[in-house]
Amino acid sequence: MVMRSAVRDRIITVAMLLYLLAIGLLYRQQAGIVDCQAAYAEASAASTQARTEAAAEDRRVLDTLISAVATATSREQTVAALGQYRETRSSTDEQRRLHPLPSPPSQHC
Repeated sequence: MVMRSAVRDRIITVAMLLYLLAIGLLYRQQAGIVDCQAAYAEASAASTQARTEAAAEDRRVLDTLISAVATATSREQTVAALGQYRETRSSTDEQRRLHPLPSPPSQHC
């Protein structure tokens, strides 16, 4: 009976150690997923902010263009407004290119 108890205690001890090891591995894996998702959220927020600013600038310069064309008294004023519009759009397109949307976490976490 004493021997049975010792064997049972060893089995329980080994099972507990295996359980603790499994819990530790699951915790580590979960922490990695959480870190990956946090990095995605940061990258997404930065990209969204830059793209939002670019879109606002696009709207502003388009409004300016429409106003300039509507009130232009010469062809030169219209051409200058179009040039400013193209320059700003080129700049905002570059801003969007430099701040792409990150791939979703399902593809890299």
